[in-house]
Amino acid sequence: MPFSAQIYRERRRRLAEKTREGIAIIPTASEQIRSRDSDFPFRPDSYFYYLTGFAEPEAVLVIIAGEHERSILFCLKRDIKEEQWFGHRLGLEGAKKVSGVDEVYPISSLDKEMPWLLMDQRVVYLPGETSEWVERIKNWFVDIQIAMGKFRLHDQGDYRNAYDLLDEMRLIKQPEEISLLRQAAQISAYALNTAMRACSPGVAEYELEAVLAHKFRRENSVYAFQPIVAGGKNACILHYIENNCLLKNGDLVLMDIGCELDCYASDISRTFPINGKFSREQKIIYKIVLAAQEAAIKRVKPGNNFFDLHRMAVRIITAGLIKHGLLTGELERLIKDKAYMRFFMHSLGHCVGLDTHDSGSKEIRDGQQVLRPGMVLTVEPGIYIQPDDATVDLKWRGIGIRIEDTVLVTESGCEILTAAAPKKIKDIEFLMRQ
Repeated sequence: MPFSAQIYRERRRRLAEKTREGIAIIPTASEQIRSRDSDFPFRPDSYFYYLTGFAEPEAVLVIIAGEHERSILFCLKRDIKEEQWFGHRLGLEGAKKVSGVDEVYPISSLDKEMPWLLMDQRVVYLPGETSEWVERIKNWFVDIQIAMGKFRLHDQGDYRNAYDLLDEMRLIKQPEEISLLRQAAQISAYALNTAMRACSPGVAEYELEAVLAHKFRRENSVYAFQPIVAGGKNACILHYIENNCLLKNGDLVLMDIGCELDCYASDISRTFPINGKFSREQKIIYKIVLAAQEAAIKRVKPGNNFFDLHRMAVRIITAGLIKHGLLTGELERLIKDKAYMRFFMHSLGHCVGLDTHDSGSKEIRDGQQVLRPGMVLTVEPGIYIQPDDATVDLKWRGIGIRIEDTVLVTESGCEILTAAAPKKIKDIEFLMRQ
């Protein structure tokens, strides 16, 4: 567990304060079958983990707000025979110690205990907008009706989304979270540096991915998402993950990667020349993207609107494309017509935390939330010139460049958490010569 039980208790208390009344039900994720009797590695649900620090499957957290506030965890009991096959479990006592909940029950008793916990609760906070839990809760209220003739909540329909409240809480990172996010960012940045040194013509994309896997596992971290290792024209595919092509002399390779450390994610992108030397055209496009990113990062500070930063990056990119003949026309008209979206079609960034695209990402992108100290987000402009784009000169086609850093909003500006990976042309070329 990364944090003390007291931190999880405090988070549950804050959630109970926000709900004011009623009961919140937060399950963890389900185990997922990969094929036949082989499962994907288990990863707990982020909302559940945020409130408990408990990383085992088959668990449900219940928080009752109001005068008799308490938290209850349902989880798997210890089973020596099962553990011989699948590994150690914390069990009820271990789960209570990690999470600091008031009560713990076996998960097998969930359907028996929940009707009584729901008794007289007129508001239920659901795990997102999911019909599965609505139906299950309705059945529990039917059991209450049969047993006691009590009020049936589903007739009133007072179901609310607990995740909306948790999203607000998760948006501002606590010092302990920032420490983990900083570590994860540094691991990813150093892994990328190692990949740059290992890069040369004829190396396969998957070989660079293997460098990441080695570095991540040495630091007891895992992939936060499937890494992108996109050589040449593959970089023009935003979510390219096949990573199975050979890297060609004269091309660029775009790597978008991130490790996850104790469930906290990182995210960084760098684009660099496979042979260690940028061509003239590659330098031109790269400098446009870098100028947009550096200008945006300078404006990452409390009170600023991230959507304004996106518009500033759009202006810089559009002006650069006009200057070098990839777009033709007047700057303001091209921006109004969104002509730039042929080359820069995604947003400037997203929040980072327990998820790579963390709580608050939409609100930040849309300008509904101004930047505040403790927010962690990416700044990632890009230019992607499709290999079959006949409207541009042949020399530009197939160039795809993204530069991404994860940044922490501080009281006076920001800290670039992924700064250990170089992004200036001369620094990249110097590193690749080592």
